[in-house]
Amino acid sequence: MIIGFLGTGVITEAIIRGLYDAAHYEGTILVSKRSEERSHRLSETYPNVRVVDQNQELAEQSDWIVVSVLPEQVSEVLSELSIRQDQKVVSLAAGVSLDELRAAAAPATDVVRVIPMPPIEHGLGPVALCPPDDATQALFHSIGTCVAVSDENQFNLFGAASALMADFYDQVSVVTLWMNAKGLDLPTAASYTTALYHALADLTVRQSPETLHTMSADCQTPGGLNAQFLSRRNRVGANQSLIDGLEDILNRLESATD
Repeated sequence: MIIGFLGTGVITEAIIRGLYDAAHYEGTILVSKRSEERSHRLSETYPNVRVVDQNQELAEQSDWIVVSVLPEQVSEVLSELSIRQDQKVVSLAAGVSLDELRAAAAPATDVVRVIPMPPIEHGLGPVALCPPDDATQALFHSIGTCVAVSDENQFNLFGAASALMADFYDQVSVVTLWMNAKGLDLPTAASYTTALYHALADLTVRQSPETLHTMSADCQTPGGLNAQFLSRRNRVGANQSLIDGLEDILNRLESATD
């Protein structure tokens, strides 16, 4: 099977590195010349990656076409290609609905949307998929945790949650820099903070869905440090701010696919 990537951005690179390094993928991958430095780097690193000059040439040689361009570019890029009915089209573009994709990719009807996250470079993290598709799930499950839904409104919930990435990294940075400002050298502060967040996140994936909701209470004792910190966060509306932010992103995604 030959997979062709239209657009060679950060997520494309993460997928390719995850496939070859974490999943030991042996198939051929084509990348467009767009982002020439990145595509050249990938072709030098992986013998099975080839750079293709023209999008149409890439489409003609691929069994799967992965659309990794900006959302506003999707329709134009796809409509310029002669896509075969037997090809699979996988879109990474946020907010571009299945109906829009099928219209632009006609006569192909095997169209799916996915939301990969950068940690898949290391075989970690969620990959949201809509609609469920065995072949696509098998590919992405080799580099992450594939979660599939058939309803695009539910798929948008995954899209909204994916916007937490920058906030998460910002928290890690703020805590690290706070300790550094208090006199702790930066490498030591970073070592502790990153290990803390990594360990806490790791604990969550080991829980059942039901016990996730008790983990916060279980680590609090009356008058303890965790209880004090969480109480202050709740007083200033941190949780409501989180929900409000998610609602804003969800509204944006839903309006884009209306």
